[in-house]
Amino acid sequence: MTANFSRIVKLCSVLLGISSYTCMTRQVAAQEKPQQAALLWEISGNGLQAPSYLFGTIHFICEADYIWTDSMQKAFDGCSRVALEMDMDDAEVQAQLTQSMTLPKGMALKDYFSDEQYQQLSVDLMDFAGIPVRMIQHMRPFAVLSILSFKSLNCPAPQSYELKLTAQAAEKGKEVIGLEQAADQIAIVDKMEPDSLAQLVLKYASQPDSLKHQYSELITAYKHQDIQLLHQLIAQSPDYELNLEELLYRRNRNWAEQIGPLVQHEPTFIAVGAGHLAGDEGVIALLRKKGFTLTPLK
Repeated sequence: MTANFSRIVKLCSVLLGISSYTCMTRQVAAQEKPQQAALLWEISGNGLQAPSYLFGTIHFICEADYIWTDSMQKAFDGCSRVALEMDMDDAEVQAQLTQSMTLPKGMALKDYFSDEQYQQLSVDLMDFAGIPVRMIQHMRPFAVLSILSFKSLNCPAPQSYELKLTAQAAEKGKEVIGLEQAADQIAIVDKMEPDSLAQLVLKYASQPDSLKHQYSELITAYKHQDIQLLHQLIAQSPDYELNLEELLYRRNRNWAEQIGPLVQHEPTFIAVGAGHLAGDEGVIALLRKKGFTLTPLK
C-alpha cells in the first residue's frame, strides 16, 4: 500500500466514503430533478454583515472531474475562516481516525467471515484492488469499504477536496475548524452492525465493475451539481436505510446549529459532503428555517 493511498484512506471522511458509493439505485435517476442545482450556496440575511458560503464536496474524485470555478475561488477568498466536517490538519484527528480503522486487539477481519467467504474475499481483493488480505487483516470492515471506494475510481491518484481546501487555507493564513470531532464520526460507525458492514465488503469486493459503474453515476451527478440526486442516492439506499438518522439527519441538525453562530461571527467557507445539502432535512433547508437566505451560485 503506497504512502499516498494510505494517507487518503486515513484522512477521508469514513462515513461519507461508505455512504456515497454504496447508495446507487437507477430508479432514483428517473425521479424529479431539483429546481436549483448548485454545489456553492451564499448564506446571507438574518442580520449578517457579510455573506458566508456553503459548499458541497465529494471525498474522492479524479483530477479530471474536480470542480472549482471562479465563483468558488472568489467565495473562498472572501472568507476569513474555513469549516470542514473535521479539521483534517489536526494531528489528533488524524491519530484518532487511524486508530479507528484498526480492530480491537485479539480480533481479525477473518472473524467476520466463514473460511470459505474469507478465502473468496482474499481472491476478490487481489483481483479488484491488488491488495493481499494479510495487509488489511487487522482493519475494521468499514475501513476496508473505504479502500474499495478509493479503488473504484478510474485514476491513479484521486483528489480530496478536504485536503486541498486545508492546504489552500494554510497558504492564505485562514483558520480551519471542524464541525465535529473524529470521535463523533467514529461513534456513528460504531453504531452500525459490523456484520452488516462485513457483508457489504463481500458484496462490493466481488462486484468491481458494478461498483465502478455506480461510482461513475455518483461522479456524473456531482459534475452536474445535482445535489438533490446526490441526496436521494444516499437516502434511498437499501444498505443504509436503517442508519439515515445517524448518517445524515442528526449530523445535519448538529451542523446547522453550529453554522448559525459561526457565520454571525465572521465570514466562513463551510464545506461538507454534497449529499448533506438537499432535502427537507438537508443543511440548506435547516439554515433557511433559521432565517438565513441561501442563494445558489455557479
